[in-house]
Amino acid sequence: MASAPSTPSFEGPNDLEKQDSKPFTPASRQDESDTSGTTTTTTAGNATTAKEDPNILDWDGPDDPQNPMNWPRYQRVGHVVLVSAITLTLNLAASLFAPAASILAGDFGVASTTLTALLVSIYVLGFATGPLVVSPLSELYGRLWIYHACNVAFLGFTIGCAAAGSLGTFLACRFLSGCVGAAPVTIGGGTIADVIRKEKRGGAMAGFVMGPLLGPVIGPIIGGFVGENLGWRWTFWIIAILSGALSLPCFFFMRETYAPVLLSRKAALLREQTGNPELRAKGALQLPPRTLFFRAIARPTKLLIFSPIVLFLSIFVAFLFGLFFLLITTFPSVFQEAYGFSTQTSGLAYLGQGLGNLVAAGVFAKVSDGIMVKRREERKRAKTGAAGGEGSGAREGGEGTARAGKDVESGEGVSRAAAAPAPATKGKEKADARPQDEGDEDDDFSRPEDRMALVPYFTAVIPVGFFWYGWSTESGLHWMMAIAGTAWIGLGIMWVLMSCQMYLVDVYGAEAGASALAALLVIRCIAGAFLPLAGPKLYEDLGYGWGNSVLGFVALAFVALPVGFEVWGEGMRKRFRVDL
Repeated sequence: MASAPSTPSFEGPNDLEKQDSKPFTPASRQDESDTSGTTTTTTAGNATTAKEDPNILDWDGPDDPQNPMNWPRYQRVGHVVLVSAITLTLNLAASLFAPAASILAGDFGVASTTLTALLVSIYVLGFATGPLVVSPLSELYGRLWIYHACNVAFLGFTIGCAAAGSLGTFLACRFLSGCVGAAPVTIGGGTIADVIRKEKRGGAMAGFVMGPLLGPVIGPIIGGFVGENLGWRWTFWIIAILSGALSLPCFFFMRETYAPVLLSRKAALLREQTGNPELRAKGALQLPPRTLFFRAIARPTKLLIFSPIVLFLSIFVAFLFGLFFLLITTFPSVFQEAYGFSTQTSGLAYLGQGLGNLVAAGVFAKVSDGIMVKRREERKRAKTGAAGGEGSGAREGGEGTARAGKDVESGEGVSRAAAAPAPATKGKEKADARPQDEGDEDDDFSRPEDRMALVPYFTAVIPVGFFWYGWSTESGLHWMMAIAGTAWIGLGIMWVLMSCQMYLVDVYGAEAGASALAALLVIRCIAGAFLPLAGPKLYEDLGYGWGNSVLGFVALAFVALPVGFEVWGEGMRKRFRVDL
């Protein structure tokens, strides 16, 4: 903490909201040192200070009220609830229109089934584009203004979809609404990491991740009734109303949560009040905004290319998310053809997936954090026991130990130990972006791979659901049997998606977590946009039974991937560094 002639007091987070700041990038992600001439070396997950600089500002201890982790509970929970509600609304927009897509196709003279599917999935393609720009910007300038700007833009483009007079206008507005709608979905995980401590994130993340999976399930149920009774345009007016209603509490209640930006604002305020131009936030770099911007833009791509963790998880999640959207885009045609459902009642076909998603979210909230805490405590006890055994052996070790014991009894040993200086760190380490933990005292015993403990089992549930759903439909069994099969698919996909996102947030922390999730979201949404286009042709050529069986067999092959993360994940984290 800087020592200044006059240090103002800060009562809470609102004091920093008034301060403008330059773009900020944590030094733990860079190779350059700042211009102060002080060597403060930081590597992600292992911070080492070679020499303290009184002009470097950090939080005022672990209980600093400005730190979002220490905000009142209602404020932290409020942010999680609002971010989750925004995410749910944005994902409702992905599929609320799906049952009414055939009505729009009739109005605009679209005869191709592939183009009709594109009317729905082009929104998801926008989801794959937006994060590449918006997510890195949030790590430079903060998260708050991203939420506000994207909420307003999403509202405008959604109104454009509702009022579109041509197919081209509709497709453009639909795509752009997906681009700006992806921002809150991408940075929401970072917001949760900003305000919720690691061991309590499971429940918060379960609520947040329900949006991407529960929204596309609830949407068609509502959209089927709305489309048939009010027309396809009202599926967008409903989303516009929800988006506008959420934008107001977000504007008045939400505050900036990204710690580096808050520290940068604190430094700017102190520079102004103390007249000390050398004051700066911990890890701040004196680089031009243009350099920081392009470096941040490249961050998700670099993670995809150079981090096996991000690459493999992105491929894994992308395939499962593509299967998920293949199902929700083909449900109306499948159930209308196989079971004679109307546009209105075809929305009921999504109930199975919705139930599976809800069960997975409810169980995950309780189990995931519990597994992580339990394994952490087991490692802590094991290490403490081993250290105790070594200590007992040392006490039996003869004359040197006896002399040390006398020193301790007389107080001399304690005094000498207290007076001894800490060993200096020699040289200057290269800063890198090795996946990090958050620096609390239990991090030595925590493994992010604990989040993946049950993923192999839930991945194996997904092919079971595809076999069940496909052959129930092919054999003409009651429609409830087919919907029951989709419940297993929803259960497995929901668990896998929540676990993988939590894993990345735990590995990369609040600072680079948004970029890691952006990389994941890009690949996931590309698959979600294009894999569904193969659905109609797949069912036409192979039928519902073998068509879904092919998907199930491919999903079964992916069971090996989470097993590999459980075994080799920690080694990959330690071996592969990405200079961001």
